[in-house]
Amino acid sequence: MTGAPLNSFTPCALSNTLSSWSQYASLNFVSFPVQTVFKSSKIIPVMLMGKVLKGSSYPWGQYFEAFLITVGVAIFSVSSKVCFGFKITFCLLKIC
Repeated sequence: MTGAPLNSFTPCALSNTLSSWSQYASLNFVSFPVQTVFKSSKIIPVMLMGKVLKGSSYPWGQYFEAFLITVGVAIFSVSSKVCFGFKITFCLLKIC
């Protein structure tokens, strides 16, 4: 059998395992609505970096859709909170 020796993969495997463990451990300090909003907004920087690094081309409509998804998830994530006696969704709609 030819190929790279097993010990050359060890640092990558350990790094991957420790980074996953650290990621999930750090989520204990962040509330669920915040986690949800950031996970849903991940598409925007992914699209921007795809354009910068790979030269991918996205229509403006897809950027707008990504923005709407992020705003929609943010509204529904905090909709159980109360704002001046009203649900936060009503307050956000009233602002618009």
